[in-house]
This record gives sequence, C-alpha cells and structure tokens, in this order.
Amino acid sequence: MRERSLQPTLPFDNIERFTELKLSNSMINELRSEDKAVHNWYRFVLSYPPHLVRSYIGKLGIAKDQVILDPFCGTGTTLVEARKNGISCIGLEANPVVNFITKVKLSWKIDPDEFEKKCQYLGQEVCEELKLHSLDDNHLTSESFDESQLLKLTTNEEKLLIKNSISPIPLHKTLLLRRHINQSLSCSPFHDHALLALSKALVFSISNLRFGPEVGVGKTRKRLRRGLGPYASRSNWGRTGLPVNPLLTQVKAHLK
Repeated sequence: MRERSLQPTLPFDNIERFTELKLSNSMINELRSEDKAVHNWYRFVLSYPPHLVRSYIGKLGIAKDQVILDPFCGTGTTLVEARKNGISCIGLEANPVVNFITKVKLSWKIDPDEFEKKCQYLGQEVCEELKLHSLDDNHLTSESFDESQLLKLTTNEEKLLIKNSISPIPLHKTLLLRRHINQSLSCSPFHDHALLALSKALVFSISNLRFGPEVGVGKTRKRLRRGLGPYASRSNWGRTGLPVNPLLTQVKAHLK
C-alpha cells in the first residue's frame, strides 16, 4: 500500500509545513511542543492532535474568509487551531463540562501578569486556612489533624466517581481551593481559567486516576506533595499539586 504524505499545501504563511515522515499512530497523535499553548490547557487522553487539524485545513484549502463548523467539538482542538490561524469557527458540544473547557480555551483576553498575582494571593489564603485546621501544606502527618474536619462530597456526588479515585486529604484541598476560587474570583475574568487549571490538575495530578488509555485507579495519593505551594509561591509553581502555572505560562506564550 502506498504511504500517504503528511505534507499538505497550506494557504497561510504562519503555519509550518509538514515533512513527510513515517510515524506510528502514537507519534502522530502526540501533542507537539509548539502546539502546547492553549491546546494543553485541558485535553482528553485520546484527543486528536492540532497538527491533524492543520493538515486538513491545508488539504481542504480552507481560507481565512471561510468558517469551520465542528458539530461535536469536545475540548475544542479544531476550534482553537482554527482561531490560532485566523479562521472563523463554530462549535457545538452538549456535555456541559466539556462545553465549559472549550469556552475557556477560546477566552484569551486576560492579563497574564494580573492572573499570576491573583493566583498567588489565592494560594496564600488557602494555605492559611489549612494551617488553622492543623493541615500544614508542607509538613502534614497522619496524626496532625482531625479527619472529621475534612471537606467531603455529597452522597450523590460520590456516586459519580470511580471508587478510590481520590484520597480524602487531596479531595479536601481541592474542595477548599474550589471554594476560594468561587468566592475570591467570582466577579473576576480569571475565575473560569482558575477552575479549568484546577480541573486539569485534579484529573492528572491530584486524583488517583491513571490512563492506559483505559481509565483506572492507580497508586493512592494520601496527600499532595506541596499541594498548594504552586499558588502561594512563584518559585514553587509547576512542581505538582494544584498547578496554575502551566496554564499561566501558556496564556503568556500565546498573548505575548
């Protein structure tokens, strides 16, 4: 069978031309480093990659005065890539959570420096509250707190989760941080971006979930290593826990 070329003729100067490579499926679907801005804010494990969208844009000869319609847009890979290249786009998504993710990924009119300040202040607030309940974010021991004080999900909410998919202390920190985001940033343009960053961290760093590509429960995280440090100290951002910084970095990379 003749191998198909991955090198389309693209109508725009700002899109890299593809080279003809013999790639495995895993390599073809991999998110490239140059595509991480915005696309990596949140992606499904089995999402198709942005360079595939660019390939079809080129093959179909879609111009900047045309409109792309994605009737099942998911986490917005097609819409984000279209917007990055100056093409108008329309997306439809029935799932409210996924719909939210895509809307945030298409919201680029924020001040990244101000976003950083808000996140640092938010982290300090949450860390101080943790200390009031003997939950020091850096020096947690199993005997240093009263488990009855931990925040929990409702019974109906727990039914939606895979059993043991998140441990009590990480869940408590997550719920506390969500509360502070909703209170402190309720009227802020950064509210949804902060929630999206927390959502990504919850799935990929905070929970016990593992993907292979099937969803399952992996090693139990009884606590978060420097769980809220990324919010409280700029020097600690990106070291696991609840990382807003990857989101912030990508915002800056795209807006500047």
